[in-house]
Amino acid sequence: VIINLMSDKLRLTWTDIEKDVDSVVQKIKASNIEYDCIVGIANGGLIPTCLIAKALEIKKVFTVSIKAYIDEYAHQVQFVTSLNHKDFKGCQNVLIIDDLVDRGETLFETQKILSYFSYSYKYNFNFDSAVVYLKKSDDFVPKTIPTYYSQIMDPKTWLVFPWE
Repeated sequence: VIINLMSDKLRLTWTDIEKDVDSVVQKIKASNIEYDCIVGIANGGLIPTCLIAKALEIKKVFTVSIKAYIDEYAHQVQFVTSLNHKDFKGCQNVLIIDDLVDRGETLFETQKILSYFSYSYKYNFNFDSAVVYLKKSDDFVPKTIPTYYSQIMDPKTWLVFPWE
């Protein structure tokens, strides 16, 4: 089932992204948690992943490719590529990064994979998540809420990123 959930479009600029990614970085730094590695969710999360990894000086970066939208139309989550459990051996704190949480499904599925690795392979690591924007309102709460985000946006607004 494909559903168009958006009504308005908001075009973000590179200046918006730089300011809001910096806000996320400051929140991460304020937590005093040292992250060993990052999991970036492709495609939308790759640029925020690069910017945050550089700001936090984290060199160990992995990606997972998950699709939850075709244009502005939501569909069931599809994995394009996945993660290898061996990459997380020895990690203590993992940070998952995406551009936004809309329905929260891509972040939820990535968290599920990491939970499985932790349980099945007896890896003792924690994971948190960071997105640039969280879509949430009194009438709508996504499937999962990220640990860090710059600001809350209206769920009915379609965000157009400068790299799109």
